[in-house]
Amino acid sequence: MFQAVEQMSLGGIVSKKRGSRYHSGRAHNRLEAKVRARGEFVVVDTEATPGEPVSALLAHETGEGLEYVGGAAVTLAAGIRDLFYAVIEQLERSQPLPNMPKAKKARWIEPKMRVSVGYLKGSDKLRHASLVDVVELAGVRRQS
Repeated sequence: MFQAVEQMSLGGIVSKKRGSRYHSGRAHNRLEAKVRARGEFVVVDTEATPGEPVSALLAHETGEGLEYVGGAAVTLAAGIRDLFYAVIEQLERSQPLPNMPKAKKARWIEPKMRVSVGYLKGSDKLRHASLVDVVELAGVRRQS
């Protein structure tokens, strides 16, 4: 059943106890099994909000350029996280790329860093996404 959900690009399966009523919000009488996916995206911006993890705004490469897909929490292991921030410093730019959202706390960067991201399937935009690894830096593949 889970394989069929994945093939239909759905977000997951919701199961509830027989005889219980469904209601929105959190509930102890149901279980959600969500489908997670992994993909590669280009970092176009970072945002820092006090008390929250740094977010990376991401874009997907299309035949017509970059298309904004959403943000992801920067929750990388220490060594990779240090590399991520060092590259952000080097790639900083003063203005956003065309067709990217305008964000007040944004730190815009050149689109030269590709990252691997884990996210929930079932939407055009990234949901509950987090960075897994830095895959490519300024056109040079990183050795794993």
